[in-house]
Amino acid sequence: MFTFSLFPNSSIAGICIAVLLLFLIPFISRRNNKWLIFLLTSGVLFFSALLLLSNSRAGWLGFAVGCSFVFCRYSSWQKRWVLVLLTLGLFFFLLLYLYFYKQDSSAGRTHIYSISLEMLSDNWVWGIGIGKFKARFNEYQADYFFTHSIDNKRALLADNTFYAFNDYLQWVIESGIIGLLLLQLFLYLTISRIIHLLKQNRPIIIAVTSALICVAVAALFSYPLQVIPIQALVLVCLGSIVFCPAQKLCVSKKQKITSFTYKFLILLLVVVFVSKVWNERDRIKIEKKAFCLARAGYKTDAIKLCKQAVEKYPGAGYNWVLYAQQLYYANRLQEAYENLNKGMFYYIDSKVYELKAVIEQELAMYSKAERSYLRAIHMVPNRMGSRLNLLKFYVYHNDKTNAIYWANAILNMPVKVPSFKIDTMLQETKTILAMMTK
Repeated sequence: MFTFSLFPNSSIAGICIAVLLLFLIPFISRRNNKWLIFLLTSGVLFFSALLLLSNSRAGWLGFAVGCSFVFCRYSSWQKRWVLVLLTLGLFFFLLLYLYFYKQDSSAGRTHIYSISLEMLSDNWVWGIGIGKFKARFNEYQADYFFTHSIDNKRALLADNTFYAFNDYLQWVIESGIIGLLLLQLFLYLTISRIIHLLKQNRPIIIAVTSALICVAVAALFSYPLQVIPIQALVLVCLGSIVFCPAQKLCVSKKQKITSFTYKFLILLLVVVFVSKVWNERDRIKIEKKAFCLARAGYKTDAIKLCKQAVEKYPGAGYNWVLYAQQLYYANRLQEAYENLNKGMFYYIDSKVYELKAVIEQELAMYSKAERSYLRAIHMVPNRMGSRLNLLKFYVYHNDKTNAIYWANAILNMPVKVPSFKIDTMLQETKTILAMMTK
């Protein structure tokens, strides 16, 4: 499977490749220099191969729609309506095909959309807060599996999830009605500007527009707008559009205000992006240094750095977990517990609840520890390790009834990916069950 270290997975890498590919295509037929045409064609072929290797369904869809736009722009006016109809037909056919291409993945996304829509219905007015999806989705998922089977197909596909796999839906969930209105305003300004510039039929405008269309389509089925490299490409494209000279653009006061508003929004996005990249770079640097110190045995220094990270970047979320872990390893249990609870305002996954349960157990908060172990299981039901941790908890407290129940739950649960680790846990569970049933 092809991937880049800059991207979280090959699917997101494929979307970036599709954007770069679409940016090159409009220039091929508009150049007289043979060497330049050769280089552009080679680039197109190279990126096309990478796009196929990426196995990115969202990237393929975005590329298909963006490529159709380019063909429409270079076709005669009489044939454009035919191409539009063919494009729509191709899009829905490709969408249907790709849904069945990876049925398990598609079913998993359907599950995510279902939970996300429930979040939206509960928070459609004000939203849950910008950046809080990674702290709330997994809680909603746990609530869902508390009232549904944890051994069915849907439970097998569930995982720790931090994106809605639809950037527009996630934005509205986080920002509510105000965010929806801002999104509509931004799309209106962008589309209006593009329509005006396309009258010039310049290759750069067609290239930038097709690239933006690719991202816009991919964002319906993935999370490209959450990834820094793609955010950078989108800002470059938007900057090209907003600052590209156009004849008779501002002929009225209304058009001048519209143009100024759009430029202001783009510049604001650039400032936010630069600030985000700088902070992310600094935070990762601090966390890596803390990790190296902890591995070398310098626990006190590692704790100081982790504390510095949460004080400087509290909203990042996962740095609170790292801080709590270091405090736990240093046997500063109460501090670890307090900081882990603070961090859960920004970030939550099943491992957070597992750590919380361990700390609560060592603090003799047994009823809370039991609830945390159960929360971890229902958050991601397909993790055998979470069930085994709860089983050991019941064994420790000599609770035979619950121990036997969860031992059988482990032995009867469907296994997503067989492995030596799974076999070891199953054997350990059988040993415990035999001991409990004597």
